[in-house]
Amino acid sequence: MDVTGGSRYTGGLVGRAYESNITNCYSTGNVSGSGFNIICVGGLLGEVNESSITDCYSSCVVSGESSIGGLVGDMSYSSVAASFSAGTVSGTNFRIGGLVGNTWQSSITSSYNTGVVSGGNDVGGLLGYADDETIITFCYSTGVVSGDGSVGGLVGESAYPSTISNCFNAGAVSGSGGVGGLVGSAYDNITNSYSTGKVSGIGDSVGGLVGSTYGSITNSYSTGAVSGEDKVGGLLGYARGDSSITSGYSTGAVSGHDYVGGLVGNAYRDSSITSSYSAGAVSGHDYVGGLVGDADIGSTITSSYWDKEISGQTVSAGGRGRTTAAMMQQATFVGWDFTTVWGICENVYYPYLQFHPADNRVVVTIKAAASPSDLPVTFNVNFRLPVTGFDSTDVDFSGGSMMVTAYTV
Repeated sequence: MDVTGGSRYTGGLVGRAYESNITNCYSTGNVSGSGFNIICVGGLLGEVNESSITDCYSSCVVSGESSIGGLVGDMSYSSVAASFSAGTVSGTNFRIGGLVGNTWQSSITSSYNTGVVSGGNDVGGLLGYADDETIITFCYSTGVVSGDGSVGGLVGESAYPSTISNCFNAGAVSGSGGVGGLVGSAYDNITNSYSTGKVSGIGDSVGGLVGSTYGSITNSYSTGAVSGEDKVGGLLGYARGDSSITSGYSTGAVSGHDYVGGLVGNAYRDSSITSSYSAGAVSGHDYVGGLVGDADIGSTITSSYWDKEISGQTVSAGGRGRTTAAMMQQATFVGWDFTTVWGICENVYYPYLQFHPADNRVVVTIKAAASPSDLPVTFNVNFRLPVTGFDSTDVDFSGGSMMVTAYTV
């Protein structure tokens, strides 16, 4: 079903909801606003206030100007749980989100977006703009996201004191300035989250996880390649005053012009980096560092390291450069918590965060076999990490060996 509304409050199911409970609902088709200053357009609901949305979805193509969302355009004092959006979302102005365009003192839990999202400013794969005490937990986005300023794979811009925890993005993100794999511009606290998508910007403040932040980043990481102009970092582009990174890492390649770092591009005064590392190639023109491109007076960098071989950089504005071999030894990381926060597979890979182990794979290549009668083949394997997520019934990981009962030569 196609829905075309006026300039305000257009939804595929409901235009505006107040003190309502919306459960087990969905919408398909096209939803758009018409007229001047088209705001609050959503695939399911245009605007919600003091309401809850649970177990709902939209696959609508949604378009408008501002506060445009794949499921909800704008919501205040409300919640979304166990819901998703899979349609294309586009807006010509600001606060454009794959699931929700704009929030105010609201929560989004266990929800996701897989659709393509595009807009002007404050554009996010899940949420365009998170305002005043918005809480986002156990959410993700996999759709491609593009915009101008404050563009993020999950959230375009998040305002203090909002929080983001146990979330991730896997889609590519592009924009001008304030571009991040998870959040474009952040004033909030980010915990136990990560991004694997490629991030690119044509301006400054571009980061694999966050473009710029005044808040904190804890137990989080990024693995996607990052490119930008100035203030470009593998994890964070621009660490603004009083911001902090604790137990974070990045492994993607980073490239830019000025203020380019494997972990952080520019660390402004009173910012801090603790127990973190980077292990990706780093390239740029001025103020380029293996870990941090440039650090202002008053910023602190403690117990943090970079791989000087992989990065191609022997200098940094802070931290300590180590060889690749040393970066895979627990002893290198002085003062780190390898009991509850970090883990490591020594001599095999870099440290990983225990909330979400790194993507370590066992790769077995059978070069030749006389005939299928040679099955089963048993390999003695010493597993240093738990083996999970293997879908094939042809391989048995039980015990201390791996038995292959079918293969292709």
